[in-house]
Parts: sequence; structure tokens; C-alpha cells
Amino acid sequence: MLRAAFRTEAAGDLGLDLNHAQIALRLIVVKRNGKVFCKQAYGCLVIPQAVDQRQELAAFRLSAFPRLVHRLRVFFVKKAFPSILSINQINIGSGKVDLERSRQSVVQYLLNTSLWKNQKVSTPTYYVKEALRKRFISDGCEYIQRDEFNAIANDAGVLPEEIDILLEDLRDLGICLWYDDDDMQEYSTLVLNPSWISHGIYRLINWGLNEKKQVLCHSDFAQIFTGKDIERYPEDKADFLFCLMRKYQLAFFKDKNRIFIPLLLPADRPSDDLLPSFEFGERLHMEYQADRSLPEYTVSRLSVIHSDELVEEKSWRFGAVLRWNETDAIVVEHDLSRSVSVSVKGPMQKAYITRLRDTLNSIFNEYKCNRPELKIELLIPDELRRRHNQGDVRHRAANI
Repeated sequence: MLRAAFRTEAAGDLGLDLNHAQIALRLIVVKRNGKVFCKQAYGCLVIPQAVDQRQELAAFRLSAFPRLVHRLRVFFVKKAFPSILSINQINIGSGKVDLERSRQSVVQYLLNTSLWKNQKVSTPTYYVKEALRKRFISDGCEYIQRDEFNAIANDAGVLPEEIDILLEDLRDLGICLWYDDDDMQEYSTLVLNPSWISHGIYRLINWGLNEKKQVLCHSDFAQIFTGKDIERYPEDKADFLFCLMRKYQLAFFKDKNRIFIPLLLPADRPSDDLLPSFEFGERLHMEYQADRSLPEYTVSRLSVIHSDELVEEKSWRFGAVLRWNETDAIVVEHDLSRSVSVSVKGPMQKAYITRLRDTLNSIFNEYKCNRPELKIELLIPDELRRRHNQGDVRHRAANI
């Protein structure tokens, strides 16, 4: 839920006084479809408590359209997140008094919270934030190298031992994106414009889709990024973008210069004679059932996670054929029934279905973090269903 950062232009909507900037580095909000579809803004203020590490949540919602206010399910949200202190619904077109009252309630809560009373943003931190903002807005720089960030921090008077901590705070705030994974640090790239990443990845995927290519390589960059994008995406950033696609489970590396994107596999299922058979009584089977549509890349993400086991020539966009330790598996998304099924057969079928279940549980739990209203059930295997002799009745094995 807590993903997008509270940038300067978004801060103006809420109107927090900069005199209370002691909360700036911990202020994180969510903006879902804020400017694209219905111009709504959702926000959450996270205040970690030092005693038990719980998070107190002050939530607000701004809408320019009164008719959309009913879409916020207040009872459900409070039940799903019992630590929410209050939810304010405001028409920002005519509700200036309510907006001011909400703003003051947030400020007063912060001022009266012991954790934040004496916490302030240091002058060096503020200068670093403003320097990065200038590099992006005034200079048009969409990314910089880590060495340049270190130089900016040093010039602002940040102590060397505090630079990494400052970078983490700025990353949480959304001022920049820094990936400190072991396999990402070698690129030493600090992104100031998140849309540089999303635009680049979308261009890669859309080009592959149009060209009917699942494998992209460095040499494709010259064809993918043309016109104004030539300068935005130099070929020496290919590795960085490819690694980001792996990090977000969109692709995996075939070798050092090539990535495979499961989302670009054909949408149609291969004929049954090309797929391994999973006969009743010889297989282990499980099925996840959701109460609403799932994102269409569930199997694609699983394919990336289990890339060493993926049988590429037999897989498709919504189905993955896998092989591990002489054990076969197939994982299929069923859009109409809002379900994902898994069948496994072979000498290691119990161990394999457990591994696949753990992977899917992890993916679905992430979905539920972003969509807490989503309900997913793990249905019991065919063999147990048959023992119950209940026909088409589905028995719950677990809720995840």
C-alpha cells in the first residue's frame, strides 16, 4: 500500500506547512490513478512506534469529484487497517475549510507525538534534497551516478558515515531511487525520475510484443529507443534496465547480454499433444481461487523465479511448464474462473509442489498488500476432494 512518495507538487495539495518539515523524510503517501483516471489522491502518514515497532496510520483522501467519495469503503478500510486514526473525505473544490481542518489535525498529531516532537530535518539533508530536485527539474537530469550524489552530500556538510542513511531516507521519500542489491550496485545509478524506469521498461516490452520476440539483447537498443529516447536511454544503460526487469520479476537473463520476457510469450495455449500429461491419480494438484480478477502476470512472475526450471518452448503467456529433478509441473492462470492451478508429477512431486506453493503464496501475499480486499483460497488436492465425494463442491485447505 505504501509505495509512491510525497513529492513537492503533491505536498501542495495537502498544504503542509514547511515549518513542520521535521516529518518530511518520513512522509509517504499512495497516489493511485491520481492524475491519470479520476484525479484522486490517497495518502498515508506512517509513524513507527519505537516501543513495539507498530505503525500508527493517519490517512487522508482528496478528491476533486464529490460523486467519487462513496468509492472509499471506510468501514472496510478501518477493519483491514485497525491502526488507522482517522479518515477524512474532502472535496478540494469547495471544501477548503475541511481541508484546513484536516491539515491542522495531521500537524497537531505530529507535534503531540513523542517520537516526532524533537525530530528535525537537518540543514545538510535539506540542501541535498534541494540539490537533487534542481538536478532533475532545472537541469533535466533523470539519473546521476552515486559518485555525484556523494559529492553533493559532502558539499552540503553530510558526514561520510551518514551518507548511506541519508540516501535510504531520500529513497523512502521518493526523491530518488537507489538499488543497493549486490547485483545492482555495480551500475552505481541513482534515478531521479521514476518515469524514466517505467517508460524504458514499457518501451522494451512493447517493442518485443510488436516484433514477436521474447528474447531482447543489447543490440536491440538502437531499434527500440529512437528519436528523443536515444539520449535518454544510451546503450550503456541496457544492463541497468535489464537488471531492473529481473528485480521486478519481469524477465530473467539468458546470458550476460540477453533477457527472456515471459510476458511476451504467445497468448495461446499449445496443443495438448505438445504438453506433458498429468493423469488423475498420478499427479498432485492444487488450485488457488480468487474472489476477483488477478493481475495477468502471476505465471510470468513465477516463470522468472523458477527460470532455471522453465521449459520455454512448451510455455505460454498464461501457463508455465516446468521440470525439476525429473519431476514435471504445469502452472496455469484461468482468467474466467479467476484461479491458478498447479499440477505436478514425478519422483519429487511432493517437494516440488511445496516449492511452487511457497512461490505462489509469496506472489499472492504481495497482491494482498496492495489490494487488501482481495481474497484468495487454496483449494485441497483432487485426491482429497475425491475422498470427500462432494462432486463439484470445493473444500478450503487454507486461506493465505
